[in-house]
Amino acid sequence: MISTARVPADKPVRIAFSLNDASDDTPPEDSIPLVFPELDQQLQPLPPCHDSEESMEVFKQHCQIAEEYHEVKKEITLLEQRKKELIAKLDQAE
Repeated sequence: MISTARVPADKPVRIAFSLNDASDDTPPEDSIPLVFPELDQQLQPLPPCHDSEESMEVFKQHCQIAEEYHEVKKEITLLEQRKKELIAKLDQAE
């Protein structure tokens, strides 16, 4: 059984995970916590069950999808800004 914790929607959520099998409790120096504060609460990756390899894999995939989603949203914002700039130039040229 996988238990989940609910976090208030107005608070940012920080998620970190490691897939290495290190037996000590010290995290590797190259592990960077993943942060998805821009995602709606229902899109946030839920913390995995560390005892389940399948849960860890699903969590990893969800984090990758969240990163891709963030990149696409960023690109859309930049394209919308560029569109506004081009419309302003067109209006100015007319």
